[in-house]
Amino acid sequence: MAVWPRWPWCPGGRGGPGDPGGPVALVASVALVAVVAMAALVPVVAPVAVMALVAPVAPVAVVALLATVAPMTPSLPAVCAGTLNGLSVTGDAQHQYQTLHKMYNNCEIVMGNLEIVLIDHTQDLSFLQTIREVTGYILIAMNVFAALPLQNLRVIRGTQFYEDRFALFVLLNYNPNATHALRQLRLNRLTEILAGGVYIEKNAQLCHVDTVEWRDIMRDTRLEPLLEPNPDTKYQYGGVCVRECPHNFVVDQSSCVRACPNDKMEVEKNGLKICEPCAGLCPKACEGTGAGSKYQTVDSSNIDTFINCTKILGNLDFLITGLEGDPWRNISALDPEKLNVFRTVREITGYLNIQSWPKHMHNFSVFSNLETIGGRSLYKTRT
Repeated sequence: MAVWPRWPWCPGGRGGPGDPGGPVALVASVALVAVVAMAALVPVVAPVAVMALVAPVAPVAVVALLATVAPMTPSLPAVCAGTLNGLSVTGDAQHQYQTLHKMYNNCEIVMGNLEIVLIDHTQDLSFLQTIREVTGYILIAMNVFAALPLQNLRVIRGTQFYEDRFALFVLLNYNPNATHALRQLRLNRLTEILAGGVYIEKNAQLCHVDTVEWRDIMRDTRLEPLLEPNPDTKYQYGGVCVRECPHNFVVDQSSCVRACPNDKMEVEKNGLKICEPCAGLCPKACEGTGAGSKYQTVDSSNIDTFINCTKILGNLDFLITGLEGDPWRNISALDPEKLNVFRTVREITGYLNIQSWPKHMHNFSVFSNLETIGGRSLYKTRT
C-alpha cells in the first residue's frame, strides 16, 4: 500500500480531494479492482449477491459494467409440432380452423408436416404468415379459401413425404357448386425443397402454377413436378383468373390492366393488345393549342404539360401573348429555355403556327426531332 505524508487536507493539496493520487483516488482504484473482480464472477455468482458485494464501493459503475458483461439470451424461433393426419379430418370446417389456429398461431418453424385441409373461404388465415420453415411436407387439400398466406415460407425440408414421394401436395381446392376456390399459392419466398417432389392438380381456379420454376426450387433433380395447369385461367383480372381480358383492358405480362405502366407502350400482336417495354422514350400524346383546345397559345401556364410528349393531338401556336406574357390573364412571360421540351415531339397532327419567337434563338432547333405535321386542321389567316 502506498503511504503519503500527513499533509493537511485542503482543496488542491497533496492527499486532499483535489489530489489525483490521494486517498479518494485510492478508494476509486480499490473500487475499480473490486468491480473487475466481481465482473469476472458474474457468470457464476448470483447477480443479486454480486450487486450486494459491490454496491458500497461504486454502484453506478457496477451497474454499467454488469449491463455490459451480463450474458445475452438470444431470441429463439417459435417452434410448433406438425401433424400426420393426411386427408382424415375430425369435426366440421369450423373445428378444423380452430385447431389450425391453435397449433400455428405465431409459429415460425413447423417440426413435422403442415396439413391444411377442409378450411372454409370465410376464415382468416393471416396467422400463417409467420411460418418460415416446415421440416416435413405440406398438404393443401379440399379447401375453398382464395389465397394461401405462406409468403414468408422459405424452406420445405421434406424429412417426411406425402404418398411416399411429395414434399408439396396441392389437390382439390375448389367447390364445384360455387365460385369459392384457391386462386393463389403466394409462396413468394420459397427457395428450397430439400427432398421430395411437387404435386399440384385438380385446382379449378388456381393461377400461374406453371409459371414457377419448380426445378430450380427442388433439390432432387431426378424428380419432375406434376402439374395440371388450368386451361381456362390464362390471365389475372383482379382476384380472378380468366381466359381473356375484358375488351377495354390490355395485357401486361399475365395481368389485365387498364393502361400500360410508364415504361411500357401498348402494341397489338395477333389481335391481342399487350404492353411492351419502350425502346427509349415511351410514346406520349398531348393536347395541343388553338381551335378546339382550352389553350390559345403555348405559354408559361401550360408549357410543363408538354414534357416528354412525342405526339401533339391538334396544333401548336406560339403567339406574342404566350412568349411575353399576358397581364390581363395574369400569365407571366415564358422562360425561353423551357421551349426545349419540344425536342421530344415527333408528330403534330394539325398545324404549327409560329408568330412570335425569342430574339436570341435564331432557329427552330427545338423541333429537330419533328418528323410529321399532319395538317388535319389548317391555320386560317384573317383577310
